Amino acid sequence: MIQRSQHIILTAILLAYCFTSPCFSADRGTLLVKDSAAAPGGIAMVEIAMDDLVRGVATFQIRLDFKFAEPPSAPLLRHVPADPQKPQNGEAKYSLGSMVPPSIISLAGSMVPGTLQVAAAGIVPFDGPGTLVTIPLQVPESAAPGTIYNIDLTVISFNDASAKPIPVSVKSGFLRVLRPHRLMVASARNVLPGREVSLPIAYWPGEDCQVHGISMVVRVGAVGNSPRGVSIIGVEAGSPTMAAGVFATPKGPFQTNLTVLSPAQPFKPGTLLAKLHILIPPEADTGHSYAVVLQRIQLYPSAADALPTSVTPGEVRITVPPGDINADGRVTIADAVLCVRIVAKLIRPLPDSLPRRADVAPKNPNGTYGNGLVTISDATKILKRALGLEPDPWP
Repeated sequence: MIQRSQHIILTAILLAYCFTSPCFSADRGTLLVKDSAAAPGGIAMVEIAMDDLVRGVATFQIRLDFKFAEPPSAPLLRHVPADPQKPQNGEAKYSLGSMVPPSIISLAGSMVPGTLQVAAAGIVPFDGPGTLVTIPLQVPESAAPGTIYNIDLTVISFNDASAKPIPVSVKSGFLRVLRPHRLMVASARNVLPGREVSLPIAYWPGEDCQVHGISMVVRVGAVGNSPRGVSIIGVEAGSPTMAAGVFATPKGPFQTNLTVLSPAQPFKPGTLLAKLHILIPPEADTGHSYAVVLQRIQLYPSAADALPTSVTPGEVRITVPPGDINADGRVTIADAVLCVRIVAKLIRPLPDSLPRRADVAPKNPNGTYGNGLVTISDATKILKRALGLEPDPWP
């Protein structure tokens, strides 16, 4: 009977300990990784949050592991360097939540790919709920849409102001790679100097959101040593059904603010939003090119977070047929006359582009034409081509 009483008392003590010990406390708080998403090449903001049962935190050290993904062959996520000029020091960019006292000392970083640690120490305690820390992670450009990365959380230490451990549960999260919304500017080849070219802008929808409006800044500029002077001279709707929803505001010759709206229905895959009209400067010549880029893109409707967007810029390449000295797209008797005037030094001043177009003889072993000089042989060859006596393609 005495042994039975002792057994009952011991059992009661053990049960009382289990229910009052921090290790088995029903009031244990939770530290969790919120799920996030980003497009290939984008930045995912990975947020680690505490619930309202986590209280009295003064110091902590946690580790994120993001080596594992589905598919397993997916490229590794990378942390964003705290100092882009010193990526080799391993320190990572991060931001502490608003509930964390500003007096706390903290640091984040890792020298091991696929992992990241965050540590902080202070003397002023703080409580949940709220964000403990947010860490930006770079999604590789080569990551395929649909890839799922595990973001596993490990608590190394979690203490109060007297260095006493605070027991917490942890919940890991996921980072999903999204299919981005895509905008593409068409490119043009074999455009002649001084001509106007029309470039459509097309849209393909991404994930989880129907888009009824897009605003952007359109800029055009010379590439490399191409002559300046290219300009946007107009914008029109991509199709008659879009006409009422296209609004363009010129901001000088090189930039236009463009908004396209479709209130009645969302944009469909391949929607032609607008057509840009670009004027090429007459000084342009073969090999010169001009870029058309889209910036400050905003999709509507959108949540508080920006929708992931992939942009393909457009390009205009200039090509003048050899012998087409006046760059009108044909080799005619007018070009032969111009060549004779160049030989006779009757054109003053002489633009660099004219002798370059006129120098078509002789044919070189490497497949090129010309010898750096404009002579009567060039004029003869151009005249024969104008009369159809030279083989096509020219030269």
